[in-house]
Amino acid sequence: MARTRRRLTYANVVATLALFVALGGASIAAVELLPKRSVGTKQLKKNAVTTKKVKNGTLLALDFRDNQLPAGEQGPPGQKGTAGANGANGATGATGPNGATGATGVSGATGLSGATGSTGPTGPTGATGAAGPTAGFLTEVNSDMEPTLVPDAILQDSADFAVPAAGRLWVQGRTRSAFFCTSGDPEIGLYLDGSTVSPVAVPGTRRTAVSGTYTELEFFGLTGVVAAGQHDISFGYTCPGDANGTAMTDTAIGVILLGD
Repeated sequence: MARTRRRLTYANVVATLALFVALGGASIAAVELLPKRSVGTKQLKKNAVTTKKVKNGTLLALDFRDNQLPAGEQGPPGQKGTAGANGANGATGATGPNGATGATGVSGATGLSGATGSTGPTGPTGATGAAGPTAGFLTEVNSDMEPTLVPDAILQDSADFAVPAAGRLWVQGRTRSAFFCTSGDPEIGLYLDGSTVSPVAVPGTRRTAVSGTYTELEFFGLTGVVAAGQHDISFGYTCPGDANGTAMTDTAIGVILLGD
């Protein structure tokens, strides 16, 4: 159907009047011509202008009500618009359930050792244990190895010590010495309290050396019970018969209190 137009032109009106005159014949004695542009909206009756009276292509889209005209073909896509601004962050969602435990990872390298901590306080002293048996690994010595009761000479290099309680003494010594006798070979031994007028020979400490030769000798023996107090241990030697002698010595002596 051809589209119509609501507006009327002067040519349309004149043509319409001429048509009425032709159809009316002799009954119409005269027709008064309307002046130009004298017919308007008020002169037109309702529905007076029909599709046949509208020239095709003379109406515009704005002459129709909404949705009266069919939609045209879809046009080509327009250019992509610029990106809009980021929307505001949504509210934090609820915490999801815990996931399954993952596999155990590879052990890491051993770290460096930490600094040594400070020493802790000393603990209380423990209770004193029961007394042990009296030491007695040596109760007597071979009498054949007892030095001469009174030596010809007492060496000057002796060891002084104090005994806190009465008991027997384990005595041990070493010497690298040269003893000179005018005849025969000297005998050497250890003597308790050799600095006094009555030295006591320590049993088991007699040794024999070659006169005039440096000899390294070791001595050990066990004394009788000695009183608590100050004591000393010395080397002494004797030449056979009434021979005289001299000595050059390098000695060391030690003493251990064993009890009685």
